[in-house]
Amino acid sequence: MTVFDRTRRGYTPAPEPPDEPERLRALQSLAILDTDPEEAYDDLAELASFICGVPMALVSLLDSDRQWFKAHRGLDATETPRDVAFCGYTILQDDLFVVPDATKDTVRRKPSGHR
Repeated sequence: MTVFDRTRRGYTPAPEPPDEPERLRALQSLAILDTDPEEAYDDLAELASFICGVPMALVSLLDSDRQWFKAHRGLDATETPRDVAFCGYTILQDDLFVVPDATKDTVRRKPSGHR
């Protein structure tokens, strides 16, 4: 298993959504976490990468403490800590959440001087 390097600092974790206990129960009921890769999900990640013209695309599921990738293209990691995941912010939205350039991330960065 390849896991994201936790030594990266400077991220502000997203707050938990109000329905977090119900959301996590629903996720657990799917029994999909830590399952083997499946062609259908891999195809979705590849298609998303192609359609969006980006080198990386993920099918990710947000667990209580991690973001687990059911499929990943352009990234070797199979999961990342939840506190560095864009998905923590995504599930708080009622609409599409777009990050045009993750290298210029202003959503999760802590203000200067914070650790």
